[in-house]
Amino acid sequence: MSRSLIALSISLILSACASQPPAPQEDVRGGRVSVPAPSTAPQEPQTSMGSRPAGRADEANQRPVQPPQQPVPIRERQQSAALPAAAQSLLNSAQKAFSAGDYDAAIASAERGLRIARTSSELLMVLARSYAAQSDYAQARVFAQRGLRYLPAGAKRREFEDLLRRLPN
Repeated sequence: MSRSLIALSISLILSACASQPPAPQEDVRGGRVSVPAPSTAPQEPQTSMGSRPAGRADEANQRPVQPPQQPVPIRERQQSAALPAAAQSLLNSAQKAFSAGDYDAAIASAERGLRIARTSSELLMVLARSYAAQSDYAQARVFAQRGLRYLPAGAKRREFEDLLRRLPN
């Protein structure tokens, strides 16, 4: 008897929570409390994630709602956008360190830059060359191959291919 009473109590509490009217809102300026009226407008059918169906007009703006656009692949994004300022600064530091023969500093700066701009071919090239200069050919190969993944055909791609050809197996 007590189990059925508990189950009935729980179901009544849950159903009361589900149908509870909106909470009162206080008007700060006048010190009044108002209860919003329940919406009587017909509900629009919802699609996944609560968005409206494509092609329907948005009542507030009277223009059709466009479906979400497909994300731009990483390769295309990298080619269309310049490096962020922080990544460009780290690239400059890495290139200066590489030119000075400080390969550890070049690697450190380039790796920090890659945390900001993961697909930067310039940063990947500095890393590949720095590791090759330290005779760490396995790492040089990894970064050169990664650089090839993000480049279309062209001069930069040939640089990576040339570097890969020159690396000993």
